[in-house]
Amino acid sequence: MNNIEEVSFEMTQLLHRQLVTDTDQFTLLLQESEELVYEQGFYKTGPTIFGLTPTEMEKAKQHYDIYIPVSAPESTDKLSYVECIGFESALHLRLPFDEGVEAGLQAMKQHLQSEGRNYDDRLYIALTRVYDEYWADMFIPLEEA
Repeated sequence: MNNIEEVSFEMTQLLHRQLVTDTDQFTLLLQESEELVYEQGFYKTGPTIFGLTPTEMEKAKQHYDIYIPVSAPESTDKLSYVECIGFESALHLRLPFDEGVEAGLQAMKQHLQSEGRNYDDRLYIALTRVYDEYWADMFIPLEEA
């Protein structure tokens, strides 16, 4: 995976949902979260972003932060409004979701370890639907050197 690069990232005007669920329910959680935005009367303006803790991926249940960019800066009874998420420096990798997020995560960690970089135990995955498949933009926030 040679398309690993260091980038900055920022997304504004988001609805946020936080929950704990089974790790094998990821795809269902994605669909359900996106439908919830439309049911609440919002128009989605960008990719759905999942924040998770990689060291929890082996557990049966995972803590998820779900961010969906929307057309209006309002909260609902099920979704809270977040003005912005982002990081000045992050390692980035883009790949088809079905090609293995876990393999991509391992490649990113190996890259960071080979460079001796410190990083947060957080992974953000921005999922964009392209025709019949999802593409994943994976971000690992980097600590200041």
